[in-house]
Amino acid sequence: MDDEFSQLWQRHLTALRDDFSAASVEALPSLPSGPRSLDGQVEDADDVGDHPWDEKINSVVDALDELTVQSPNTTESRSPGTPWFADREGYTETALSSPENTSWPTTVGSSNNPVVSAGGSSDPSIFESRSKHKGLERKRPPPAPLLLQKQLLPESYTNRYAPGDPVTAAASATATATATTVLHSPALQSAQKGPPSQVHVLILTWAKHDRRGEDGQLLSPGLDNDTETVRACFKRRGYRVQCRLIPADYPTAAVETMLGRFLEKSEDGGESLLVIYYHGWGSLDVDGRMVFSRGPDPSASSFFWDDVRDPVMQSPGDVLLIFDCTALPGAGPEQQEMRIEAGMISSPSTKQLLGVCVPSPLGNDSPTALTPGDLMTQSLCRTLDRMGDVPVLSVQRLCSLMREDLRETGLASRVFVTQLGGGQLLDIYLARIDASPRLRRQSDLYSH
Repeated sequence: MDDEFSQLWQRHLTALRDDFSAASVEALPSLPSGPRSLDGQVEDADDVGDHPWDEKINSVVDALDELTVQSPNTTESRSPGTPWFADREGYTETALSSPENTSWPTTVGSSNNPVVSAGGSSDPSIFESRSKHKGLERKRPPPAPLLLQKQLLPESYTNRYAPGDPVTAAASATATATATTVLHSPALQSAQKGPPSQVHVLILTWAKHDRRGEDGQLLSPGLDNDTETVRACFKRRGYRVQCRLIPADYPTAAVETMLGRFLEKSEDGGESLLVIYYHGWGSLDVDGRMVFSRGPDPSASSFFWDDVRDPVMQSPGDVLLIFDCTALPGAGPEQQEMRIEAGMISSPSTKQLLGVCVPSPLGNDSPTALTPGDLMTQSLCRTLDRMGDVPVLSVQRLCSLMREDLRETGLASRVFVTQLGGGQLLDIYLARIDASPRLRRQSDLYSH
């Protein structure tokens, strides 16, 4: 490497040297003997102008700029086991840009954090810091902005992701949309999947206590009102729904059998999405294990998550778990939580959990209760019906809307979404399945 190339290399590298740890850059090229400016940079020589190597070096610098997003100096330690919705962890938001919606306001963020505009850049002054170097103060160059990923999407994607206005959807059929994905968890990379062409839902609820008719004979167990409500809500979105009642006898074996048969529909390719829905009693026991109970009595029939999770984690297709749980009466603050662990099995696909665990409204002296509050079930149905005209809704966006819906209850912060296992942050999309031939053709075009 001759002196001319060394000067060009050093000129670009000096501006980035403070953004990386010593482990990231083990050896720097020797500094040229030219004079230095007050900010510590080497002044360009008069005889050095544009060079054919500039383009190659700029490409290297661009790559280093992207690495600053993952530098220990610019990221925090993230725990993959913690929820990653807007108020606590990083999340991914996809904003669509097309000739019809370029004027729409598009922002992502939370009330507790600074708002970041999609496609925009943050004020460099907020990243400004000073460090002493040989008695002089100088400004560190700002770190690279949030990484933006852009991809051109086919026309069918534009139609599926257009707003609910039919006129706008028809007008955008001939336009090419650009989706800009802002990664709010820079420590991990993310790749986006398309919406599923089919959604299968399994609703699990406990069989009611013995029901007797007027003549005293036992009646077959039926579905409660909340189960019927969420079943009808999913059916309105075009999902294939099946309801299964968990028996009081041998509930663990029964749930394993139900899950095994349901997960046979799982596909490794993103064609179908499986949703497993549970609402009822559930919280942590004294040993920290997630337990689902038939009733508020600790001696009631129950099963543990870690006894039935392996079929879920091993399924090749994407699975969304929706758990609406109420803690058992008398549970302490440390038990009024939901802890769904992925276990030791590495999942081959995306597994997400949308859940809530609320304190029981019953006191220790309350002997029985038929059903818990079903806080999230009611909010989920209201939100999905309100967003009925939106063809595709991400699970993270759904969680944010539900938190807004529950803000007045004081329990909004308990609703969360998190990913089980896996190293990439891949969001799951709840698509509205329409039986019309036009949307079926668009779905087929997108899937191919």
